[in-house]
Amino acid sequence: MGELGAREIGPKAESLRRLSAAALPVPEARFLGCEAYREHVARADIAKLLAEASGAPLDPATIADVIVGTPVDPAVVSQLSAWHAELGGVPVSVRSSANAEDLPGASFAGQHGTYFVSDPAALAARVRDCWASLYSERAVRYRERNGIDHAGVEMAVIVQRLIPAISAGVAFTVDPVTGSDDITVEACVGLGEALVSGKVTPDRFTFAHDGLGMRGRALARKSTRVIANPDGGLTEMPVPPGLADAPAITDEVAHEVAVLAMRAEKLFGVPIDVEWAYDGERVWLLQARPITTLKSAAAAPIVWSNVNTGEILPDVITPLTWSVIHGHADEIFGGMFGSLGVRIDAQKLIGRVGGRVYFNLSLLRDSFATLPIDVDRILGGMQEYVEMPDLPAVPRRRGASAGLRAAMSLPPYILKHRAAGAKRFSALLRADTDAAIAQVDAGLSAEEAHALFERLVDMFAAFAEGLAYMSVAMLGFGSLTMICNRWLGDESGALANSLVAGRGDVASAEAGIALWRLAASARKDDAVREAVLGDRSWVETREALEAAGATRFLGEWDAFMAEHGHHRRGELEFFNPTWAEQPEYVLGMVRGYLAHAEAEDPLVTFAARARAADETAERCRRELKNPLKRAIFERMLAWGRTSAGARENIKSEAVRWLAAIRRTLLVLGERLVERGALSDRDDVFFLAADELGRLVAGDASTEWRSLVARRRAEHTYLETLSPPSIVVGEWDEHTDGMRIPDGVDVLKGISVSAGVARGPARVFLSADTEEHVLPGEILVAPFTDPGWTPYFIPAAGIVMDMGGMLSHGSIIAREYGIPAVVNVGPATRIISTGDLIEVDGDRGEVRLLGQHPEREQGA
Repeated sequence: MGELGAREIGPKAESLRRLSAAALPVPEARFLGCEAYREHVARADIAKLLAEASGAPLDPATIADVIVGTPVDPAVVSQLSAWHAELGGVPVSVRSSANAEDLPGASFAGQHGTYFVSDPAALAARVRDCWASLYSERAVRYRERNGIDHAGVEMAVIVQRLIPAISAGVAFTVDPVTGSDDITVEACVGLGEALVSGKVTPDRFTFAHDGLGMRGRALARKSTRVIANPDGGLTEMPVPPGLADAPAITDEVAHEVAVLAMRAEKLFGVPIDVEWAYDGERVWLLQARPITTLKSAAAAPIVWSNVNTGEILPDVITPLTWSVIHGHADEIFGGMFGSLGVRIDAQKLIGRVGGRVYFNLSLLRDSFATLPIDVDRILGGMQEYVEMPDLPAVPRRRGASAGLRAAMSLPPYILKHRAAGAKRFSALLRADTDAAIAQVDAGLSAEEAHALFERLVDMFAAFAEGLAYMSVAMLGFGSLTMICNRWLGDESGALANSLVAGRGDVASAEAGIALWRLAASARKDDAVREAVLGDRSWVETREALEAAGATRFLGEWDAFMAEHGHHRRGELEFFNPTWAEQPEYVLGMVRGYLAHAEAEDPLVTFAARARAADETAERCRRELKNPLKRAIFERMLAWGRTSAGARENIKSEAVRWLAAIRRTLLVLGERLVERGALSDRDDVFFLAADELGRLVAGDASTEWRSLVARRRAEHTYLETLSPPSIVVGEWDEHTDGMRIPDGVDVLKGISVSAGVARGPARVFLSADTEEHVLPGEILVAPFTDPGWTPYFIPAAGIVMDMGGMLSHGSIIAREYGIPAVVNVGPATRIISTGDLIEVDGDRGEVRLLGQHPEREQGA
């Protein structure tokens, strides 16, 4: 089936190739790669039509007509004719294998063309029709609703021997309706198109997953069948009366389908659904798709959440960042989950809603349902504020086996990823990053910059190990929480939260403290303080500081930038500038601290909270009379107290590495501008990773500037959308989907840092605001990433719409010892700046007490 790469032939063709390589019965096929499509649309000048439509509704019919009206390359025509002869000159099917067909949350079923051809002279025209189906009205509008780039979608084509099926259907290795651990085989008379399109009700056979014994059979009355015409078309025919009530297949054939489906499941390593056909002698597999959630027309819709992705990717993602993250999802997530005994299709773990990255919460909950993990509490999700579909129960047999796999996998996994190893990993990652930055600073050509970019991106595979260290570290805090709950009656988690406060060695928390130290240093010297305050730019401020002889402060500033300047809003987005690139942001925070001298020294406060945590730990020891329980508590306490540092320090070094990738890309952009290939160095962020390689190599088949311009316009449009944090099924941009409670005076969430604080609210929707949190105010935000950390220093309490126990803001609040409640839902919509509120980090509640009598709204 050819030697083309998986990305060149698309996911549908790649699954067929895998089935064939495993000696499963797959009709002989040939794959026409995406390169033929790219060349065809280049000759049709589709890029020009897309560019002309920038900012306006796309006319699909016009583009499809141009594709159909452009002659197919004679070399492709010749190749197709040769393939038809190689396949025996028999009728063939022509089907799409587009690179977007298996995107998470983007089901293109029925939106791209499938054709049947018996005349080889018509084969090229049907391939062209297949290409044109990328611009069917349904396909285009679906991509627009889901923020999928039109120009980024390409299509390979499968030319496959058509099976003269007397019956056909689909099979699922997990029941798609009930969620039971049964194999379901559905069958109809004739070709499977009648079943797939919903025109007929199938016969249904069920088999036990273990042993494949038949559990049941339900037959449907048959009135219609679909057959292939001699000219390659399809015709609906009535089923003869004598066959209307007969089974579409025998029990033996159904069993054979179930056996093949199980072999496919074993091959892919996840539950599978297959399309099959029976020619009277043999069952053939026509298609296979891994499924990790119970997904069918009758199943619950997928729940998408940006609760955790919102911390690191809150904005519309650029094509380059998406291509890197989605392209390496298996490397990043697959190995880590697999080590825990959890089977997961990592490519489906993330998707895009309104151009933003969302986690497939259904997939996470389903995959972890067999483990003693509360995904909702760990990740948060505001589920109580949206209409959540009921998730099917995990089959008992599968749950038991998966739980056993996890129990066997977890101890060695934990031992392999202890805190000492996490420190070594961080040090190695820092060394690699520093070496890359040195290469960038030494000067690079376009080819050298692109080679460095590819090498740095290849490190995503190694970073899966970093995620493993992070997950084990946070498992330590989860274990401490469990011990406190079971043995010390800590139902809300407040006790566990208080025990880990003020431990230190948390990189992102250190950034906020270091920033406060800069302000404290400036406050000590009147000349420095005067130079820093005001509304001058950083360049002007630095000149004033140099004139004032503020060498000590400037040295501290430079040291801060060297250690913490890699942070930024949306830290996984390559397009976003870092603090080091935007010194005005850091300067504004220092000015904010300087302007409010009454703020308590955070170092004194944190030391007091650390002492309080030690006193609480001592009370716990006295309460635990059993020596064995006391010993286990000591071990869990030590593990839990190091967890935040291990997680956040690896994350900080990973962000530094991503910032090095950004610096490399900026150099590459500059070189491409010098060549005249791009208009601006930032244009590189609006090309996918593979497109960058083609551009650097001198590929002139694409109008790169037009493509970038159109993608920038699309990016700007997507920025105007505001998808909610939880999306059930497909998102309709005209609806919100979140329930806003009326007349409430208490909002409930997850307690992540113990204590109670009362004060006026300060509501921020983003970290780039010019306002400041005043001492004693309660910060209310949709989420927080390290860019928000400076706002924590003066805050008396924290409230977040999103978040869970492992969210960045939760970890920093615990480290600082600030009362915090997250996963509060529509807090930023209900609470206004100046409202008096009380944050109860012991109960997980936020109480609304009315307008603060002494505070004016605004900064």
